[in-house]
Order: sequence, then structure tokens, then C-alpha cells
Amino acid sequence: MSDDRSEKNGNKVSYGDSHTDDDASACTTKSVLYDANCIIYHCFFATEKYKKKTIQFKYPHFSEKTQELTNFFCKENIRIMTISSVWEEIFVKGIAVIVEEAISDNYSFYSSVFRKKRFPPIVKLRLVRKLEKKILGLEEKGWFEVVDFNPPEKEVEDVVKFYLSQKRTETMEKIRELKGRYRELPSRADISLLKYSQVKKIPILTNDMDLIWFRKELEKQNICYKIYPLLDVTIEELEANFRC
Repeated sequence: MSDDRSEKNGNKVSYGDSHTDDDASACTTKSVLYDANCIIYHCFFATEKYKKKTIQFKYPHFSEKTQELTNFFCKENIRIMTISSVWEEIFVKGIAVIVEEAISDNYSFYSSVFRKKRFPPIVKLRLVRKLEKKILGLEEKGWFEVVDFNPPEKEVEDVVKFYLSQKRTETMEKIRELKGRYRELPSRADISLLKYSQVKKIPILTNDMDLIWFRKELEKQNICYKIYPLLDVTIEELEANFRC
């Protein structure tokens, strides 16, 4: 964002109370928020050579769709943003762990390509280096921005209350089953992302079931501005919603 009232460090902007409602309305048609998954899907799209084979590494469906939407946003001069806690969440988890999970998710394909049970360590190392370079390189892109934002605890509590109110619903039970967890709450980073969306009137692009499966309720209760499910949203829908 180009607001002179914000502190800038590269593409990182500090969020402050000096932002006005005019700023928020401008963001409605000028910006979109990516969660951690969308950032990773966009960046984990690489080719590697191994024993005369060229292998493409990606998240099937997710990487292609994120690339398509990113190209659309750039073409339409729609700024892609995330908040500092989402950005930090990626590095706290660790690039090597992210690559390991991406390989595991599609291991049957990769094992058939390499024709061995053990994934070649040298290929994994190169993938880690490539992914880290691509993610860090986003901060140098003119169309991408990381914003410092920490919502007040009262606003965090409001989001927590919403999710706790859903604890006995069929939707929440399904999320617990699929994610293999017992807690009802999304991550603190995702809670902050919801609040930034609501405060600045910026839609979120995400594939996180914690958000997309409750998106109608979250939007209706003004917990966030708008949520676009990554795989379901179309270019036509985005064109209509971002039209000035």
C-alpha cells in the first residue's frame, strides 16, 4: 500500500489506527489477501532434472489454480497481500517440512517416477532451496505486500467465540475428522487474517476448510469481509466482484 502514514520496510507495511474508511473502501477493489497455503501453492511449482528425467513438482490442481488467479490479479493491477503472522507462520513451520509434506501428498506419483522407495535427498534439497528463494522473492515483487497487523484481543475473542459456538455442528465434526485434531479453532494467524479482512474490507483467497466451510456465517456475522474458496472461485466471479 502507498499510504504515507504507514512505516515501510521493503514491501512490509505497519498497520496503524491512522488508516481511514476511505483506505478500506479502496482496498475493496484493489487488493486480495492470500493465506499461507496460497502463498505455498503459488511458489511450489518447479521442475527438476534427475538421471535424464525432467520432473515437475507442484500441488496438483492447487498450484495451477493459484498460478491462474495470481496472473489474473497481476493483470488487473489487484495487489496481493498477506499479514505478518501468516508470513511468519510459513517460516516457523519450516520450508523443509513444507516440501516433505508436498512430496508425501503426491508420493505415489513421485515413487513411480524415481522407481525407488526413497525420495532422492539431492532432489529434495534443491526443492527446499527453490521454494525458499521463491517465497522470499515475493517481497521484492511490486504486486505483493506483507502487512504488519495484530488485532486487539477483544476482536480475537469474538472470532474464538464464533468457532466455539460451532463445536457441535456437523461441519466442525467433519473438520476434526479430516484434520485429525480435537480443537475447534483455526490458527492465530488465520484468526488475524479474518480480522484484517473485516477491518480493511479485503477478500481472502484460501483453501483452508476452517474458513471456507464457515464462510457464509463468517461473512454474515461480519467476522471477515469476504472469502473466496481457491478451487471454486472463477475468473468471471472475480471480474464481477473487483470491477470498479
